[in-house]
Amino acid sequence: MATLEDKNKKKNNEVQIIVVMGVSGTGKTTIGELLSNETNWHFEDADSFHTQENKDKMSKGIALTDEDRKPWLKAMSDHMYESWRENKTEGHIYACSCLKKKYRRALMEEGKKEEEDILPIDFVHLKGSYEVIEGRLSGRKGHFFDPCLLKSQFDTLEDLQPDERGYTVDITHSPEEIVQQILSHIHKN
Repeated sequence: MATLEDKNKKKNNEVQIIVVMGVSGTGKTTIGELLSNETNWHFEDADSFHTQENKDKMSKGIALTDEDRKPWLKAMSDHMYESWRENKTEGHIYACSCLKKKYRRALMEEGKKEEEDILPIDFVHLKGSYEVIEGRLSGRKGHFFDPCLLKSQFDTLEDLQPDERGYTVDITHSPEEIVQQILSHIHKN
């Protein structure tokens, strides 16, 4: 009988890497942690890869530029590749905004060596209306992200494209229901 760990591996023994993405306030960290608890996969929050300078900018309501994001994406991609190289039998879950397609591509390719393929990442886009997310952010305490940046994140956001691995999940469902939807996708593949 197949174990949960067996079911959570991709076909052809390809390890699963999930990036839970979306604008701030969609529940990326909550969903990532719950999914980690369900799968026993390692979880990392992309916020831990930001430089202090980036965190300071965001806390002052200053939107990050593509240039600001480069070292953050590089550090995260390097970590993803290192984790993947060290343990190709366990899944990994990351919470990361990944607002633009080029950011998602950077995560998949920045840390690779010439002989390696790109990382086998599936992006899970947590999507909701501006009003729902704004309401969530207004009640959030202790986070460096200034809620006034939400509009700039929506303006920057590029939905997943047909040529990208991943799927979209509506955030109006409960966190537990969202995790079950993600698990359903994992088990299908």
